[in-house]
Amino acid sequence: MSTPISSQEYLSMGQGIVLIVSSGLLSTLVTIIVGWIKEIVQTRKEERKRLFEIKESAYREVMKNIDFIYSGTDLSLFEVTQKKYSFLQNYRLMFLYADDEVVREINAILDTMTSQPEDNALMKAKKEKVSSGMLAIRKKIIKHSRLSKEDFMHVV
Repeated sequence: MSTPISSQEYLSMGQGIVLIVSSGLLSTLVTIIVGWIKEIVQTRKEERKRLFEIKESAYREVMKNIDFIYSGTDLSLFEVTQKKYSFLQNYRLMFLYADDEVVREINAILDTMTSQPEDNALMKAKKEKVSSGMLAIRKKIIKHSRLSKEDFMHVV
């Protein structure tokens, strides 16, 4: 059984608290904690901004280069090739950073394209590894993604 604290001990404890407060230790501790929290909030804000800029850039490039799909456009073979290459590069970025819905809609666009790698045994193994790698990276960036390896389009 513990012994009750005397009024003298209460007074001594109160003086200790007053000493801590008056020494500036408490205000220093509060300042450190507030600064740490601000830094975390700022870091998260900067990361969200960086990811938004990546998405925005990829979306913009896809929109600028989508006309290579349509027949009847006034594009030279060189321009079509450039636009297709840029479109596919940005698709790969979007697979990593874009929302699931956006990836699925871009996949629907890619279904209109006919140039896909030949599916012999070696190519199937390569496609499986690429899909697995891309999905692993995506899940590090977008934790709650519902996409699967089959959602990554292998268009060249």
